[in-house]
Order: sequence, then C-alpha cells, then structure tokens
Amino acid sequence: MVRAFLRFLSVQWVRAPGGRPTPALEALCRRLVCGQRTIEPPRKSRLGSRTLGRSHLGTREYPEFPREEPGQRIRFGFQVLGWALQSGWIFFRRFPGWVRIGIYIWLGIILMSRACVPSKEHSRNSASADRTTLTEPSVAHEPKGATATTLGSQIAQQITAEVGEQLAAGRPALLAIPFSAPSGDPAAQKLADQTFAQVYGTVELSHHGRVGLTREPLTAPDLSAAVERGRALHCRYVLYGAVDKAARSLTVSMVAVTDGSLLWSHSYPVAAADPSRIAAEVDSRVPALED
Repeated sequence: MVRAFLRFLSVQWVRAPGGRPTPALEALCRRLVCGQRTIEPPRKSRLGSRTLGRSHLGTREYPEFPREEPGQRIRFGFQVLGWALQSGWIFFRRFPGWVRIGIYIWLGIILMSRACVPSKEHSRNSASADRTTLTEPSVAHEPKGATATTLGSQIAQQITAEVGEQLAAGRPALLAIPFSAPSGDPAAQKLADQTFAQVYGTVELSHHGRVGLTREPLTAPDLSAAVERGRALHCRYVLYGAVDKAARSLTVSMVAVTDGSLLWSHSYPVAAADPSRIAAEVDSRVPALED
C-alpha cells in the first residue's frame, strides 16, 4: 500500500497554490474522470541516438580555414596544421566502415614490414662494406713521403693482412718483393704497383700461408740482390720484378735462394701489359712450396 501510494505521488500530482484549483488541475481531473491516460513523450532509443550521431558525423561540415593575423605567422602555421588534420579526419570518417578497416590493416602491414627492414639493410650494407674493403684498399692513410712503389706493397698487404701477420714470425717458402720502377716516371710506377698487387694476391691465394712479403723493393733489381734478400729472410725462393724504361718492358723473375739459380724470367711490353694475365702466368710458374 505504501509503495502504491508513493508511486501515485510520483506521477499523479500537480501544484495548487493556496489550495485553489488551477487549469492544469482541472484538466487532469477531467482526464481521470473520463478514463484517459496521460500521453508520455516518446523515449529515445539507443539505436536511434547512435544512428543520429553517425548521421551527424557523416554530415559534419569542414572547419573554416583560419585567417592569418599580422605578426602571428607561427601561430597561423599551427592553425593551418590543425585545420588540415581535422579536415582529413572528417574526410576519413565519411568512408564506409569496411573501407576504414581495410586502411587500418594496410597501415599495420606497412609498419610491420618497415620494422623488419633495418636489420636486413644493415647486414647487406656490412657485407658490401667488407667487399669494398677487400677490393678497394684505402689510400687516405698513405704516409707522407711514401713512394708509389710503397703504395703497391701496402695494397698487397691489405689484401692479405691476416696472412702477413702470420708470416711475420715464420719463414715463408716464397718471398715476394715489390716491383721497382724508375724514379720520376709515374706511369711506370703505377704499372709496377698494379702488377705486383695482382701477382701477389694470385700467388698467395694459390699457396695460402706459404708466401711472404717485404715492404721495400730491391735497390738494384738483379739476381744477386734478390738472393741476398731471400737468404736474410730464410726463404727458398724469391719473386721480384722491375720496369725497364729503356726497353719499355716489365720483367718478372723467380730465383732459388739455395743455389742462386734463375728459375724463371719473362719480359712483358709496357704498352700491352695486362696485370691479370701476368699474374696468372707467374702463378703457373711457382714451384711446389710445401715442405
């Protein structure tokens, strides 16, 4: 009974100032006597509110482009940036739902693929840097006053730096001496350096760990000087060469230190000298270096 009374008070009531009937009270009494129900305003459903919100978002107009005020260029730039972002977001939200989901998936795939690229690029760049180090020796660290012949020796040492360190404390079977060239002739010195680097690299690859290397060429590139250098370093064979400016040729020779005999020698015209071909022929003439 109490609950019914309270419910009645919460619905069926009107104000009557001073206890006098008002038009609202009279109208309510007439409706109650006639048996008419009070017409309740329609309730808004959640679905209707969502649909209205979406339609309002879909028909939302773009913001007005900001105006530039004097002396407010930086502020105007931020306002333009905000206007562009807001307009772009409104334009994006006007797409159908399935289109937006497809764009989200596409952006996720791109971000995941980008995250996996740096490690591969880093390994690829490291490998290319290693190949560059082996095939293109740096000349930036050339000491002052170094001759072109010394440069050729350094190039050959850089190609097989690890082997050179191992042979420094041992006794190599074959000693390679940088090819010499007349002083004051850059073309001859360049040919001698290139040919020696090619020859030394080829012979070292064929006889790994058995070829030694000196930094200085022979002062007098002849058989006796080569034998003397080989005996001083306890080698069995010596490989050396020199460019003869008068004969316009490059002569490569190989001698035996034990008896001082000439094993092989050949002269190549400077005009048609091919370092790769010379290296291959010299390598074929090297005797067995195994103990």
